[in-house]
Amino acid sequence: MSVIIHNCCSSTNLIISSIFNIYMADFPDEIVYPSGVKVYIDRNRWLLGLKKPYTLNQVTSTLPSPMTLENPVNPDERMNHTNKRFWIYNSELYTPADMSGTLHNLFVQDFDWVAPVYNNPDISGQQGMICPLPHVLILTFTTQASSDESSISQDLYNHYSIKKSIEKSKYSGKNTYYYEIEDLNNFNAFKIKSILDSDTDIYSLIRFEHMPMIIPVSNVPNDSQYAGQWSMRKIRAGGLATTPPTLPDRVTTAWDLAIGSQDVVIAVLDSGCDLNHPDLKFASSGVNLNTMAGNGSPVEPPGPTDIGHGTAVAGIIAATINNSLGVAGVAGNCKILPLAFVNWTEEELIRGINFAKMFNAKVINMSIVFNIPDVTAVEETMRETSADILLCASTGNVNSSTINYPARSKYVMACGGSDQNDNRQSPTSSPSGGTAYTGSNFGPELSVVAPGIMISTTDMTGSLGYDPSNDYITGFFGTSAAVPHLSGLAGLIFSVYPDINPEEARNIIERTADKVGTLPYSKDPDHSNGTWNIEMGYGRINALRAILAAASFNPDSPWYREVIIEGPMILHDYEDFGDDEEKTASFNGGVPATYQLGPFDTHVDIPVWIEKVGGEVRGEVRLTLDWKTDSSIDVNYNIRLYEGTSEDTTDLDGEKSGLLNVPKDGVGNLKETVLNDDEGDNDFIKLDLKITNNKRI
Repeated sequence: MSVIIHNCCSSTNLIISSIFNIYMADFPDEIVYPSGVKVYIDRNRWLLGLKKPYTLNQVTSTLPSPMTLENPVNPDERMNHTNKRFWIYNSELYTPADMSGTLHNLFVQDFDWVAPVYNNPDISGQQGMICPLPHVLILTFTTQASSDESSISQDLYNHYSIKKSIEKSKYSGKNTYYYEIEDLNNFNAFKIKSILDSDTDIYSLIRFEHMPMIIPVSNVPNDSQYAGQWSMRKIRAGGLATTPPTLPDRVTTAWDLAIGSQDVVIAVLDSGCDLNHPDLKFASSGVNLNTMAGNGSPVEPPGPTDIGHGTAVAGIIAATINNSLGVAGVAGNCKILPLAFVNWTEEELIRGINFAKMFNAKVINMSIVFNIPDVTAVEETMRETSADILLCASTGNVNSSTINYPARSKYVMACGGSDQNDNRQSPTSSPSGGTAYTGSNFGPELSVVAPGIMISTTDMTGSLGYDPSNDYITGFFGTSAAVPHLSGLAGLIFSVYPDINPEEARNIIERTADKVGTLPYSKDPDHSNGTWNIEMGYGRINALRAILAAASFNPDSPWYREVIIEGPMILHDYEDFGDDEEKTASFNGGVPATYQLGPFDTHVDIPVWIEKVGGEVRGEVRLTLDWKTDSSIDVNYNIRLYEGTSEDTTDLDGEKSGLLNVPKDGVGNLKETVLNDDEGDNDFIKLDLKITNNKRI
C-alpha cells in the first residue's frame, strides 16, 4: 500500500516525527487472532489518546485540515469518544510517525499517543472498527511461571518500561495481569508482543485491549408515546393498577408472591448508574471499570452519548416498588451493583464480570453488544463465572439472524425483544402514532424474549439523561430494554429460593415462558427445555409462572402449604348369596400422604387398588384431608370400579365424581360409595384426586 509522506509540519514536528517513527512503525497491516478472525488497518482513521480531559470543541478547533472528528454514520449510534480519547478521520494518508508528530506538535504536553484503527470486514460499517490500544498488554502466565510473576514483571519493566496495574490485574482473571507501557518512545504493545510471543514457557496467552469506535449498547431512546408500564403486566409481574397492587385474595401476579430480596444483588454492566436517583437502591457505589477505583457513576464523555443507558436499565430491573415514586422494577426490592464502562473495551468487560463475582452478585445484566475479534479470554471468564452467576445479555437490534456477543455465548441467556402484541420486535413494531423500530436479532442461541418497546423506566436526574426535564422516560426500547426484564425475573427467583443455582434458574425461566407469537414452536434436539423457535426462543418470559415453579424447589417458602391425606379404601361383596368378602387397603399404604401446594398449585394423585372380590361389589372411599392453613382447597375426585385383571381394562362398572371444598384451617372428609351390580370375579377400585390450592391471603 503506498503512503503519502506529508511535510506540512514545522522543523520541530519533523524531529518529533523521527522519534515516533521508532515505535509507530510496528503497527502491522493486518492482525490475525487465535479465533481466525482477521482485521485490517484503516490508514484514514485514528484514535487519539490525551493525558488530560478535552471537550469535542477543543479537539475540533485544534485539529488541522484535513483531519476531523469521526461522526456516526447511523444516527441511532453513538461515537465512543471519551474525554481523553477521540476518533479522528484523516482524508489524506499519513504515516503513523507523521500522524504522531503532527498531533504531538498540536497538543504538546497533553499528547499521549495515537494509534491506527483496524476494520473487521465481517462486521459492516463503524461497528466493525476497533483500535488495539498501543500502550496496553494483558499477559496470562503459565502455571509454572506464575510463581515467578513478581520477578518477571520487574524484568519487563526494566526492559520495556511496561508496568503492571495492581488494581486492574486483580480483576483480570487467573494468572492474568494487566500491563501499561509508560514510555512509548521505544516500544509499543505490538512490538513487545512480537518479542514475548516466543516465550511460551512463560506466557500461555498475550493479548491486546481493544476499544470500539461505536459505544456497544443495544438500544435507542425515543420520545414519550404514552405512559404506563405495560411490560410489567405483560410478563405477569404486576397487575392492572398503575401502581403495584397490594396482596389480593387471589394470587394473580408475581408481585403478589415476591418483590425481591435485599440480599440479592444484580450487577449492571453498562454506562454506569445515577447513584443519587431516588427510585434506585444500590448494594454499593460500584466501580469505574477503567480505573477500578471510584464508583459506578456514569463518566460524562465530551459529546452525544448514552450516559443514561445504565440508569434506564437499572430501573427496569429494580426501581423501588411501593414507594409512591415513578416506576417499579421487576425485582424492586433487590439491589443494583453499578459497574461503569468508560472505554468499552473487552478488558473492562472481563474486570466487570470478575468484580461482580467477588461481590457475590447473583445476576449480571449486559445490555451490550461487543464486536471484538477474539473472545477467548471473555469466554473463559464467563465459563468460570456461570456456575455462580446467571449471565443475561441482549441479542442486538439490527433485525438480523445473527445474535451479537456476548449473548451468543453458551454461558449466557440471550434475550430478544417482543412488542405489545407478543411478537418479535421488528421494524414494523410500532404503537399508534409511533415510528418504526429496529428489529430484535434472533438465532439458534436465543433463550427467551421480553418486552422491548416503549418501556417506562428511570432516567438520569438533572439535565444529563435522555429527557433533561424529567427523572423518568417512557420511551426506552430495544433489546437493551428487554434483557433487564429477564435479569429482574432472575432476581425474583433467587429471592424466593436463594440456594438455587444459575442453571436451575435458567431452566425454570425457559420452561415457564409463554408460547406467544405467530411462528409455531416445536421440539428441537439442541433446546431441551421445551418447544422452541428461532425468533422467540422458548417464548416470552412469564414472571408468575416462573416464581411458582421456583417455589417448588423450596418447601420452606412462607406461602407454600401442606395437605395431609389418609384413610381406607374398601371393596365389599354385598350380594345376597355371595361370600360376603370385604377387603380394605389404606391410602398410601397406611402412611399419611403429605403434599406441598403453592398458590394455585395442583396435585394429582391416582392410587389404584386391585383385589379379587367376586359378586356384586360396593366400593367405598373414606379419606380425611387435613388442611391447616389460611386458604381453602378444592378437591376434585373421581372414583371408579372396574372388572378385569389389570388396571388397563376399560370395563367400567361404576363411577362417582364430585367436588369437596376444604375451608381454610379446616379438615375435609371425603366419603363416597360406588356400586357394581354385575357379578364378576375380579373388581378393582381406582381413585383420581385433583387438589387445588385456591388462594393466598
